[in-house]
Amino acid sequence: MRTHITFRTLLIAAVAGLLVLAGCAPAAGGGQPLIAVLNGPASGRIAGSAEVLQQDMSRQGPLHFAFVNGSAMRFAEGHNDFHHDRAITSAGRVARSYGAPYAVLIGAPTLKRTIALSRSGGARSVDVTVQMEAVVVDAANDQVVSRLTSQSMERVRYESTDITVPPIQQDPTAQALRDQGVADLAPAVVGALWSGLGIDAGASGG
Repeated sequence: MRTHITFRTLLIAAVAGLLVLAGCAPAAGGGQPLIAVLNGPASGRIAGSAEVLQQDMSRQGPLHFAFVNGSAMRFAEGHNDFHHDRAITSAGRVARSYGAPYAVLIGAPTLKRTIALSRSGGARSVDVTVQMEAVVVDAANDQVVSRLTSQSMERVRYESTDITVPPIQQDPTAQALRDQGVADLAPAVVGALWSGLGIDAGASGG
């Protein structure tokens, strides 16, 4: 009886371990090349940018490539150096570790916010400026293949001072401008990846 219980316990543990590994594995590409999409550099990171870029890229039609598992990429962002220029080499290293020939870094090189109070002090204006940038990195040599930048976008909102001002990376106006900038960049990012992978742009209709 003791041997039977031990074997069953080991079997359950093994199955649980496989399930955990499956959750961290790259997304199934069906034989298609994988692309690692990462938020960075850290100084211009707006949470959720990588997910937004993947969604907007997927709207371009058949991509002929797949994405590395997003949870694995968020884990990698927290355990690698994505500060300043080191983000390029970190992105290449992460992509290689998942068998991805290219990495895409998505961030905001321009992320500014100015807050001004009304004369009464009961209201304020929040002026936000965002510019998004996507950097395509060749994982084989950590070289930048393409650097794509959106236009600089500015928006002002007015609100009561009773509302708590969130960190700029979580600012709703910054996130709205982020979404706009990423949507503008997505087609060009797909094009840059197709070029690097040797995919004929005409195949997008197939």
